[in-house]
Amino acid sequence: MTIVLGIDTGGTFTDGIIMDLEKKEILASAKAATTHENLFLGIEKVLAEIIIDRPVDYAALSTTLATNAIVEDKGCRVGAFILGHRIEGDLPPCLPVFLPGAMDLLGREAEPLDKAATKAAIAAFQGRVDAVAVSGIFSVRNPEHVEEVRGWIREALGLPVVAAHELTTALGLRERTVTAILNAGLLAVIDRLLVAAKAALAGRGLDVPIMIVKGDGSLMSESTARERPIETILSGPAASIIGATFLDGIDRGLVLDLGGTTTDIAVLQGGRPRLAADGAKGGGWRTRVAAADANTFGLGGDSRVFYDTVKNALRVGPRRVWPVSAIAAAYPAYRRELEEMRFSHGAMVTHEMVEGYRLLKTAPPGMDLDPQQRQIVEILAAGPRTVLALAAAMGIDPNLIVFEPLVHQGILGPIGYTPTDLLRAEGVYDAALQGEALLATELMARRWGIAEPLFLQKTREAITESLCRAVLSSVLSYDRAPNPRGILSLPIMSKAPFGNGRRVYWPMASR
Repeated sequence: MTIVLGIDTGGTFTDGIIMDLEKKEILASAKAATTHENLFLGIEKVLAEIIIDRPVDYAALSTTLATNAIVEDKGCRVGAFILGHRIEGDLPPCLPVFLPGAMDLLGREAEPLDKAATKAAIAAFQGRVDAVAVSGIFSVRNPEHVEEVRGWIREALGLPVVAAHELTTALGLRERTVTAILNAGLLAVIDRLLVAAKAALAGRGLDVPIMIVKGDGSLMSESTARERPIETILSGPAASIIGATFLDGIDRGLVLDLGGTTTDIAVLQGGRPRLAADGAKGGGWRTRVAAADANTFGLGGDSRVFYDTVKNALRVGPRRVWPVSAIAAAYPAYRRELEEMRFSHGAMVTHEMVEGYRLLKTAPPGMDLDPQQRQIVEILAAGPRTVLALAAAMGIDPNLIVFEPLVHQGILGPIGYTPTDLLRAEGVYDAALQGEALLATELMARRWGIAEPLFLQKTREAITESLCRAVLSSVLSYDRAPNPRGILSLPIMSKAPFGNGRRVYWPMASR
């Protein structure tokens, strides 16, 4: 008999189960809110609610934190050294430097390193980055240049350094570099999770091995996860897929994992998803990481609902925000600020009326804050504030406050209207917070000059259409066959078949 403790830390909730693998029986389960400011608290709460009355063989950990960080452009500050060739086009968030030092296809040196220029670039990164990625053209044939530069970086900066050729041996400088940059940005994300999980397990007297679910559904060790956190991309959906097929014996169908931050969809054939031929894709970035062929969409229960003035329509996601009803209930001062907006409010372009920010953590050592950023942090240390109230306290136009650098570093958490607020306002979910959700709904509707019932209706339609598009896109892309008529019919199909009680089928080729 093998007993496994499963823990899934998502963007909104942390779930735990005790399972008997031989009997395919879930012995106990629990759910708690994910505490981003201290992941230990959420995991510890889940473990406290699970009755563990027999020896556990190992703990399996899955998460969407890595995927969410990529989708939301969050993570630590990354510097990128690209040797021997300039990459055109966008890269994931980083400080890129292109330097001499190239190998040819046979692994011979085609261009030497410029030691002086490289060391000057390294020195310029001091205090500006938390991790560094190094990638070179044809470094999979000969990594000598990359390894030498990595040594200089470690000696000068003492920071974690990711070598792209150690993550994948596939050719393709862009994809290899993207993979290395994303991996460097996720080092701190996965480290925080593992530290929290180990502490929570130790607190319950559980000295068991920890295995982490990879994006392809297999397991890796704790040490590997610390070095290669990029391989946890799509870990959460992979765990959902494996769980669905394991428990229900699904042979052919679609698995949809709707979380707080993302919706992940995989199509099954023969009881398993295929692996992505070109590597996992997250947040629009193609990587060289093996993963299930699942599609990830920035849509979940905590996705930001806002009015797109360019498209003149309500939109949902991809940014995750703290539901305004929960913040207003937990912090009376925030609710008072919302109530005051019933009588007067300022004009905002970049934010909705109900939106605000909360302080999640202090700035890391060595991070330079400008005067405006320091003022924001000082004010929010006393509690969450709406953007309008914060601007008034700072004596500045609300449209001139720059929040993004602090949000990107995980120092601030944005607050806004979400699908969760919609469900609370309609009395479908968590009725204890219905009053706060109705207040937020009133202000959102007033901002855009429509009646509250109509705002709720349009928001629900926007959420439904986004989900339908995600499902249809996943099904249509599965066979990768040209289907221009199908693509063109997406807007019609997403409004017609779903939500009216009819079942719709799409034929898929047998494999």
